[in-house]
Amino acid sequence: MKKILIVGIIVLLLVILITGIFIYLKFPQKEISSNSNQSQNSNNITDSSLSNQIESITVDDIRSEAVSFKGDIQQPTQQDITSTVESDSYVSSDPLFGQYGVYGYQTFKKHPEIVSALKALDPHFDPYSMSTSSPNEIVKFNNHTLMIVGGCYPHNCGYTEQIVAIDTNSHAVYYLRPGNIGPITSQPKSFILYGNPSSEVRAAILQAYPLNSFL
Repeated sequence: MKKILIVGIIVLLLVILITGIFIYLKFPQKEISSNSNQSQNSNNITDSSLSNQIESITVDDIRSEAVSFKGDIQQPTQQDITSTVESDSYVSSDPLFGQYGVYGYQTFKKHPEIVSALKALDPHFDPYSMSTSSPNEIVKFNNHTLMIVGGCYPHNCGYTEQIVAIDTNSHAVYYLRPGNIGPITSQPKSFILYGNPSSEVRAAILQAYPLNSFL
C-alpha cells in the first residue's frame, strides 16, 4: 500500500513538473510575439509620421507662395557679423543672434540638438553641405519668431542652397533643400520641404530661399 502511495505521489509530482515546464515554454513565446507586433506597429507609426512631414515642391511653388509672407525680417548688423566671428563674448544687437550665432556653422556648433533634429527629418543631412553660409535672419510674424539659417555646398552654391528654420519658441525645426546636393549638381527640378510647417511658417521659409540662379 505504501509503495502504491509513493508511486502515486511521484506521478503527481511529475505531472505538476511537466505542466509547469509546458506553461513556462508556451506563454513567454506569446509575449515575445506580442512585443514583436507592438514593435512592428511602432515602426509603422514612425514611418507614417515621417512621410507626413515630407513634401515635394517646385521653383514655381516657391515663387508663388513666398509673396504671401507678411512679417518682419531682421538681419545682423555688420558689427554683429564681425564681432561674433572674432569673439563668443560679444553682446549682439539681438539676443537671438547671441543665442544662435550669425552664421549657420555657429548655429550648429552652439546647438547640436538642431543637427540631430535635422537628421531625424532627413537621415542624409550633413552640416558640411551648408558650411558656405549667408548671415542668419530673424523673421517675426503673428507671435512667431523664426531663426532662418541658409547655406550651400562649398564651391557649388548655385543649385545647392538650403534653408533651415528654427521656431525659437517651440524649437520646431524645418528644412528646405533641393532634390540633389553635392559637389556637382545641375538645376533641380524639385525641392523637398521637411517638417510639415503651417502656411505662415511655410511662406516665411520660402521667401528666404534665394532663387538668383534659377531662370
